Amino acid sequence: MSIADEVHAAGAYVREADGERLDGALAGFIGRFVALAFSVCRAAIEDGDGTRTEEFSAVIHTGQVQAGVVPADDAAVAVYAVEMLDLPTLRGGYASLVRAKQLRKARLPPGPRTNRTLTILLAQRTDLAMEQIAEEVERLNAATPDAAWLDVVAVATIGTIQYAIQFPGEGLGGGFLPPAEGALANLVPPMYVVLTIGTTGEWTLNRVLALIIAHLWIFATGAGLQRWDGITDGVSNTAVVVTGYQYTYASGALVPVPAEMYNGRYIAPPPLEIAAPDGQVLGTVEYIPWQDGGVIRMRGTLPLDALLIFLGPMPKKVASVKRPDGELSLVVPITDEGFHELLQTFQRQSNLVVREPQVNWVIQKAADEGSESPFMARILIGTLRLRDAVYPKPNERTAFDARYDVATAALFTARSAAQEVERVWTEHAQRVVSGAVARVDGRAIRVEESIEQELRKQVETFLNASVRAVKQGMHDLGRELGVEIGFLFQKQGSFDAGVAVLDATDAPLASYLRATRSAWSEALVQRRNAIEHVGWVLSAPQYRRGPSGVEVVEPEIDGRGASAYVTSMMDRVACFVEEFTTHCLQRLLTQDITVTEVPRGDRVTVMPERFHITPAIGGLPRWSISYHATSFEET
Repeated sequence: MSIADEVHAAGAYVREADGERLDGALAGFIGRFVALAFSVCRAAIEDGDGTRTEEFSAVIHTGQVQAGVVPADDAAVAVYAVEMLDLPTLRGGYASLVRAKQLRKARLPPGPRTNRTLTILLAQRTDLAMEQIAEEVERLNAATPDAAWLDVVAVATIGTIQYAIQFPGEGLGGGFLPPAEGALANLVPPMYVVLTIGTTGEWTLNRVLALIIAHLWIFATGAGLQRWDGITDGVSNTAVVVTGYQYTYASGALVPVPAEMYNGRYIAPPPLEIAAPDGQVLGTVEYIPWQDGGVIRMRGTLPLDALLIFLGPMPKKVASVKRPDGELSLVVPITDEGFHELLQTFQRQSNLVVREPQVNWVIQKAADEGSESPFMARILIGTLRLRDAVYPKPNERTAFDARYDVATAALFTARSAAQEVERVWTEHAQRVVSGAVARVDGRAIRVEESIEQELRKQVETFLNASVRAVKQGMHDLGRELGVEIGFLFQKQGSFDAGVAVLDATDAPLASYLRATRSAWSEALVQRRNAIEHVGWVLSAPQYRRGPSGVEVVEPEIDGRGASAYVTSMMDRVACFVEEFTTHCLQRLLTQDITVTEVPRGDRVTVMPERFHITPAIGGLPRWSISYHATSFEET
């Protein structure tokens, strides 16, 4: 039996214990793997000032227990265990564990050790979604100094809520352990501390024990703790990011990452090149904004320290941190303007040249909308977040991006054309009714403005682009993602045969495609084909006498006014692009995670994405594709 299997089997006593036996089962489980080096018991914790906590289900400690009390300096880990976790229990457990964190401890000399007490809230089960628990932890964190934050919430059969580290431009790193008191007094690390939901299921106690042992190694370095390599072998490493924090320069406190710095809202300028006198590029350098300062990133052969020496004296340590693709500075108190002044000083006092990149970078405005627009947040930002979950490495995304770009380019064109149809018609109709461009002249009606050609052009553009978005864009993207829908655009017999085959492997999508074809896609394709095959054009507006002047009748497409037709079809095409793409990506996610639909009222105003990643077990309800006739804005 592997050590991972051994830990999992031992954890069954904790997962299955009734209320009266839970504390004993927990102490027995942990003690089995830390015995001799540490003791485990139900106890309170007390500091030298006489401040005492309530009793915890398990305290892992060195030294002796006196009358059920562990001295604060000896308390390595405190575990608050419950059978059922609800929000009141979470708040109560959080508050109790905060008190353990806030006990006074003897200060340690500088070194690898920590004197922090790791705090864990462990539940056997919960009816809450893990996101609900994480959101409550985030809210409690906002009212609590970061040094006292709860370190882990674990639901034994579902997963964990804990912190991970993440360096700028990189994926999630390892778990975050609380540093010793004062360890960050003289430096600010260039990393995010990210609150995550771990999708470990029945193997959650393996993850918890691994974190405990990692902490014990730096709590008592000479305690003789046995190594237990392999505890998490085969355990899921998939995590859902909830929110991120940064250390501030001035106070060293962990505070939320500003909303404008999240992916989808912040566009970094291109890095600058540092070149030798002969023109050879030695590296690139860029500035990364931080809470009250910045981080400098260097890539290439030139060491970052060669630049940092020009910063001069600073209140806190200035140093470089090596990363896989370059170096990062510790956080330094400079702005973007100060960064460019530093580069000018560096250039003046060296024989090196700082210059704009020789390769052209194009940062082009895509639309007069930002992330607050539901269309931009959902079609671009939200979908690309889901893509990242399927393809975490940037070099894996090329094929998806190429095909999705075809669909979204056509979708943007169709949307612009639909908006123009609406604008041209509405403004003309208003001018006609007001008499500004039309009047009755005897038996004749005089109209001094023509919109016929513009309406025809925009309608034709809309029909061509919307069909291209679906028939070429979605068809090719689906094929890339392993879903064939070519039959949707074929004759009825071929469609019936193709959708019947799909029924056997993906019944929800088959049902969705049947409804799509019946409601609008076949009619849209036929209307577009009529332009090419039978020379169809939009009819001209009709003018007639009315009770108070001239009235204008809007030309129709398939029984609807042209503006209402393109608006309605645009909704259907946009929903199809979003929903079909999401469904295809959902199929490719690992078994630990899935997609959930965020209710409209719960979407964040600055980026109202419709779909999020959620744990497959213990997360929010799983979204399943189904047809609807609701407008894009109202879904």
